[in-house]
Amino acid sequence: MLLVLATSGLVLALIGGLGALLIRNVLRQLGGDPTVATQLAKNVATGYLGFDVALVEGDSTSLMAQLKNIQASLSSVVNEVRQNSESVATASHQRDRRHRFSNEYPGLERGRGGRARG
Repeated sequence: MLLVLATSGLVLALIGGLGALLIRNVLRQLGGDPTVATQLAKNVATGYLGFDVALVEGDSTSLMAQLKNIQASLSSVVNEVRQNSESVATASHQRDRRHRFSNEYPGLERGRGGRARG
């Protein structure tokens, strides 16, 4: 009877230890609380990129670290697209101004020396 109780206690301790190791390993792979990881994934999916991702020092492989990389990459792409669209808008505005000027003053043409002739 004592042997059965001792064996049962040992088995329960082993199961508890393995469970704790499993949970610790999963949390390490996630890089944090699963609820936070889920919210970060939702933020990225909806286009909200203005969030801060807190990582454990030295973490570069967890899900949270990868979400931070995705967030940084998407932010960079969005900024680049924004800058390019502003450049296109500026160039379009300048083209429109030149077109309006040439329509308003059709007799003025620029010669090689930059002087108006006409």
